[in-house]
Amino acid sequence: MVSKARSEGVGAAATTSATVRELLDLTDEELLAVDGPDQGVVSLPYLDRIDDEDAREMARSTALRVLFARGLLRFSRAAVDAAGRAPAPGERTVEVAADLADILAIRRAPEGLLAAQRLAGAPSGPEALMRYVHRSGDLVLIEDVSSSGIHRFATAEIEALPELMQTFLQAAPDPTPGAAGEDSSWPPEVVPHRDGAALLAGVHIIAEIVVRLDDTPVSHTHTAYVYPHVAYLGPAPLSDPRAARLARRDPAGLGEWAAALLTGPQRGRRESSA
Repeated sequence: MVSKARSEGVGAAATTSATVRELLDLTDEELLAVDGPDQGVVSLPYLDRIDDEDAREMARSTALRVLFARGLLRFSRAAVDAAGRAPAPGERTVEVAADLADILAIRRAPEGLLAAQRLAGAPSGPEALMRYVHRSGDLVLIEDVSSSGIHRFATAEIEALPELMQTFLQAAPDPTPGAAGEDSSWPPEVVPHRDGAALLAGVHIIAEIVVRLDDTPVSHTHTAYVYPHVAYLGPAPLSDPRAARLARRDPAGLGEWAAALLTGPQRGRRESSA
């Protein structure tokens, strides 16, 4: 099924004209059940709040049953193995549904990974919204993760990545005259956040982006401070903003900037000259 990106839920700041193929929604517990505790850089926000190992194991066991109930896993009669050994009476194997198998295959060995964490203002304080982009050839697997531990998966052609990242990073238009960042040549005063990160006064979105390519074991971290009318980019994590090194950019180009971090400078140059 090909459709527009969903407008509700985590990771979709606005609808997009880019076509994506929606796959599955999986919980932290279901991913733990089918792929083990090592999820790499992908966050498991619900399970991270459960310290008791017995409780985590109970959650995993329950999720495994749910996966069978959803038809994503199923038992089948064991076949003759490569050595010609016939299955024992009652022996069964587990089959994985095609969409789930595709998700697991790309997540386990991507050619590149972009992990974006967005802090959006909320009455109770900033809420973390996470988007993981797993690259596989000309395809990207989008994994949006909510603070409640729901992982929403979809695939898209890599050409759609700039627009998909733009909807994730852009701030909503602010009709207020003189809104923060509209006319300023430098961001407002940097103020400390209670969690030790740094927030710019009046900023709409802060995003931390970590990129890892398959041929480079080192991760590179970037930070974007986004207003409705201007954005500031820095090559450092939130805990070390290095405000003096922030670069001013038009917010309309944030998607292309983020996509180029994953696809490489050659693609970035082609897009900027198009």
